[in-house]
Amino acid sequence: MKDDAMAFSGHAEFKDQPVADLTKRLGIEQAYEGSLTGEARLYTEGQEWRDLIPHLDGGINVLIEKGVIMKSNVFLKILQFLSLQDIFTKRPPDLSKEGLYFESLGGHGNIEKGIVRTENALMRSPVLNAVATGVRTWAKAWPILTSGFSRSGPSIRS
Repeated sequence: MKDDAMAFSGHAEFKDQPVADLTKRLGIEQAYEGSLTGEARLYTEGQEWRDLIPHLDGGINVLIEKGVIMKSNVFLKILQFLSLQDIFTKRPPDLSKEGLYFESLGGHGNIEKGIVRTENALMRSPVLNAVATGVRTWAKAWPILTSGFSRSGPSIRS
C-alpha cells in the first residue's frame, strides 16, 4: 500500500435487526422485510473514495428470517396463490401483506475486488424452496443467478 492511500478493515456482527433499518441507512431500495442476522469481515484500500469498492475483499454471512420479498415476479405470485400450505401459514402481523413470504433466506458470500460470489444461497418458504449461486458486482443493478426450485408442501397430482 502506498503512503498516501487509505485502508479500512472491519468486522461487524448483528442479530435480529430489521432489514428496513439497514437498507435505509445504506441508501438501498427496500426489497425485503424481515429479521436480519449477519456477520461481515471486510478490507479495502485505495487512493480515493471511488477506489474503495473495486478493492473490497472479505466475506459475509447473511440470514433473513420471517420475511417478505417485496417485489416478487408473476411466477412467484402464481405459485403463492396456488399454494395450499400458504393458506395455513400465517405471516407475522408486522410484515407487509404484499410480496412473497419466506421463513428464511440466507447464505455466505465471498468478496474479491468488489465482486460478491455465493454458492449456497437458500430460501425456504411455504410456497417453494430455492437454492442459488451467483455473482454480484456493485456496478450492476441485479445479480447473475443460477437457481434451483422445489415446491414446498403437498403437491397435487393427477
